[in-house]
Amino acid sequence: MMKIAIIDKDQLINRGLRIILDENDDFEILEIEPNSNTIHNKVDEFIPDIMLIHVNDYTNNFAEIINDLRKIYASIKIILMFPNGYRNAGSFDIYEGVNGFLLNNISAEGFVYSIRNVYDNQFVLSKEIAEKMISKAQYGSTDEKEKMKQKLRLKGISISSRDSDVLYLIYSNYKNKEIAGELQLPEKTVRDYVSRVYKKININNRKQVIGFIRQIMEE
Repeated sequence: MMKIAIIDKDQLINRGLRIILDENDDFEILEIEPNSNTIHNKVDEFIPDIMLIHVNDYTNNFAEIINDLRKIYASIKIILMFPNGYRNAGSFDIYEGVNGFLLNNISAEGFVYSIRNVYDNQFVLSKEIAEKMISKAQYGSTDEKEKMKQKLRLKGISISSRDSDVLYLIYSNYKNKEIAGELQLPEKTVRDYVSRVYKKININNRKQVIGFIRQIMEE
């Protein structure tokens, strides 16, 4: 029996997904609200093989939820589902450890097929998302954020993809609240990332940080 947990606050979408999944006798389904405490309690009881997380503009803390789940439940596979046209669907560097990326417009047959593939340790990707990834890779060498990471690396400073997201937005004069909105993270989490980035580059002043990044980008 394959155990699948659906994490989403949209009950209408949940019902649609469940109708598709319930047609498979070897699937056992559990719906979970996207709340950290609820997720942990339910996952501990259910122990799913796959967690299906629906991501949209209203799922403000989904990246934090994913990172938390990956640390605690390393053996559970994660599939993300995005609305068709979701603006951040191509930003995969913030979704480390995810096993599949699908769009809502996938066919019922393709949806079930993808779940079975992930269960069998394969990686799945919707065609439209793959195209975004390819487009991003083609321009990776000129990407300013990647250039910043390379410049920092030459100075012996190694930062993660998430740190890079935050630092580049600081360099772009985003305030913490704006960074939270751009990265779909709680503002408190952004403050933690900002403090960590400051510590890594050994500067504790926003204006000086911006000046430092500008200087290395011009070198």
